Amino acid sequence: MKSLTPSTTLVIALMATAIGCGSVEPLTEPERCDFAGGEWTGDPCNGAYWRCDYSGTCVTAIGEGCDCGVGACWDGERCVQDDRAGR
Repeated sequence: MKSLTPSTTLVIALMATAIGCGSVEPLTEPERCDFAGGEWTGDPCNGAYWRCDYSGTCVTAIGEGCDCGVGACWDGERCVQDDRAGR
C-alpha cells in the first residue's frame, strides 16, 4: 500500500477542516467597504453623506460610513458610480 505524500496529507486535512466548519461568517459592512476599496470613516453627517441614498440632509445620520472616493458612493454592499452633481 502506498503512503500519502506530505502535501496530499495537508490538502486532505485542509479539506476536512473546511467541510467541518460548515459555513463562513459573512463580511461586516466595514469589511465589505475595505474590500471594495473604500475607507470606513466618519463624516460631518455621521456616515450618511457617503451613502448613495443621501438626500442632502443629515436626518439619516447613522454613524460611520464608507467613503468610496470622488465619483462613487456606498450602496450598503459595494462602491458604485455616483452620477450626482458635486459628489
